[in-house]
Amino acid sequence: MNRNAMLALVFLLALVSRAVAADPGSGNPADASPAFDIDTVIRAGVFGNEDRIREAAAPLSEAERNRIYDEYRKPSFRYSLLNLVPGFGLGSFIQRDGFGGRICLAGDIVGIGGIGVGYVGMIVTGFSIMVDALFASASEEAEEDLEDASGAFTAFMIVFYCGVAIFGSSKVFGAVRPIYYASKYNSALKSSLSGGAVSSIGVVPVAIERRSGIAIKIGL
Repeated sequence: MNRNAMLALVFLLALVSRAVAADPGSGNPADASPAFDIDTVIRAGVFGNEDRIREAAAPLSEAERNRIYDEYRKPSFRYSLLNLVPGFGLGSFIQRDGFGGRICLAGDIVGIGGIGVGYVGMIVTGFSIMVDALFASASEEAEEDLEDASGAFTAFMIVFYCGVAIFGSSKVFGAVRPIYYASKYNSALKSSLSGGAVSSIGVVPVAIERRSGIAIKIGL
């Protein structure tokens, strides 16, 4: 075989190899593997994708399922700490729990706002009460101002304690929510990876030899 024929053969083989590599059916095994598919689905979200995860996990071995579960399971303690300090639902947002994050964010903002407004209001109205008390006996107008200041002080005190209650409740929720969410998420993930069917119990009508009735149907 001469040199030109050899070069032509090598060029032809290179074209065939490139065509085979570009064929979707013969691409990167990792891209077509069930593990790759299940990683994509889990990253998109476990809740609402349980059936897709279960289908993708069906051909996987037990060791592969355990590895995927260990990789994607959510912890809780660190997110609880972040919800406490600095707060504002940061831990829940990082945990990808939007509902919990929004509740903590709103609770912290409203609570801190109530505490701040109530505290400043009590200081201002308290100073006004002291001033009005000095002149209360001198005129009726000063006495009325004293009563108004006393009422405002009470209102600001209520706002302050409501802010304390809301802020405290937000912190308790922020500490507990990541634990609950992680437990629910991990349970759904483990159940989906196990590929087990969901049990069901129902009542169905039956008819046997001109007789009718009901029967309990249990699906496993």
